[in-house]
Amino acid sequence: MEQGNMREAEAILAKVATAEPMTRPGYWYWFLESMARLLMLQGRTKEGLETMLAAGRRFEAHGGQNPAVVAWRSGAALALFSLDQLDEARTLATEELVLARRWGAPKALGHALWVSGLVQGSENGLPLMREAIDVLASSPARLEYARALIELGTALRRLGERRESRQHLRCGVELAQICGATPLAKRGWTELRATGARPRSITTSGIDALTPSERRVAELAAAGHSNRDIAQALFITTNTVEVHLTRTYRKLSITRRTGLQEAWSSFFDTDNKSAKRGE
Repeated sequence: MEQGNMREAEAILAKVATAEPMTRPGYWYWFLESMARLLMLQGRTKEGLETMLAAGRRFEAHGGQNPAVVAWRSGAALALFSLDQLDEARTLATEELVLARRWGAPKALGHALWVSGLVQGSENGLPLMREAIDVLASSPARLEYARALIELGTALRRLGERRESRQHLRCGVELAQICGATPLAKRGWTELRATGARPRSITTSGIDALTPSERRVAELAAAGHSNRDIAQALFITTNTVEVHLTRTYRKLSITRRTGLQEAWSSFFDTDNKSAKRGE
């Protein structure tokens, strides 16, 4: 979903729903929360809100409260906010923030902070959004950090603070691209343009669209190294290598390793010819 692949996400959730009964409560929490997020991203906000609230009811029925497990209150708050039901949105966002502070997990706390700041609105929400940035800056939750940066930058732009807004938006867009979150990066890019800045266009396909990590993995794979060798060389897991290669294949419109070798060879041939013409 974060990559903008809504059809693929919908197909996966449909498969999960029909494959076999979900006997463990945790499966239902995950499924309903994920389905709710998908519905909201598809513009079906009311359906998404109902599904998110259902996830919350199931979670609480089994004694769940920790938003690091299911952040249903903030999800519902965002839906309510988009429906202009501000009082209900603020109530749920505040409740989640209290719970997130109690457990202290950086990702959950940072998320609760920027959502609460967003629904509070105007200058009242800025301190919460700034705190979210502080909490997430040193955490491994890079995508959540990118989202918080873009939300803060957007809020500052609307208040006329263009200079500071650009700083946060530029960082957020760059980080969103590294995370492969193209819709978020595009949104940040649009907000950055609205400040009067002239950022480079976002590339979503081709070798230039690869993140630094994807490019390092792709270079080694194109050179004939195995996934295990790549993992050892870059000090990452083989699963991470597979994730990077899957994203690379999609961006390059290829389906196998041989296609990667051909794409890489073609790229450098073109690059070298361009360099010679420049000479």
